[in-house]
Amino acid sequence: LYGIPYNVVHGNTQPKVHVVIDQYASESDLEDAPIPANAVLEGDMQDGPTVGLSNRGDSHLIVYDEDNNVVYEFFAASRPSENSDGQWHAAAEAVWNLNTDTFRQLGEGSADAAGLPILPGLVRPDEALPVSQGGQGAIDHAIRFTLENNIILNQFLYPGNHAANPGNTDTSDEPAMGTRF
Repeated sequence: LYGIPYNVVHGNTQPKVHVVIDQYASESDLEDAPIPANAVLEGDMQDGPTVGLSNRGDSHLIVYDEDNNVVYEFFAASRPSENSDGQWHAAAEAVWNLNTDTFRQLGEGSADAAGLPILPGLVRPDEALPVSQGGQGAIDHAIRFTLENNIILNQFLYPGNHAANPGNTDTSDEPAMGTRF
């Protein structure tokens, strides 16, 4: 796997589970989520899960409920088998109802430091493949990408609404969170 994987579920039948939010609960949505038993996290490999939160990078967990058009996004997610209490854990949770056009409150992060949803900006293989290879041959949405923290300005531009890089103040070469390229 390369990039950030996501899990697709039928929210009308997939049971919801509680996720303990350990770090940014005051900025999180704190909703139970329809996480499948075989959920794939960012940092997992083709041959199966990568064990250990510190071995998975940001360890994003993204679940798309296609029945209700809702996305559940978690930052620093860890599986029940990795936690002494046997529950899912994460540092932050953001729930995005894609039937609405809303954003997070100013200053609130999400599973993404800029306070934006992750899933809508991911590039899928079917978008990038040429039509001759079964793809659509075009990407017709904004693309999400990340830069190293030491080169991101400690400011944000709408639609971004959260900054997370104290000390970065060089506006001549450091883009703000939410910058469009």
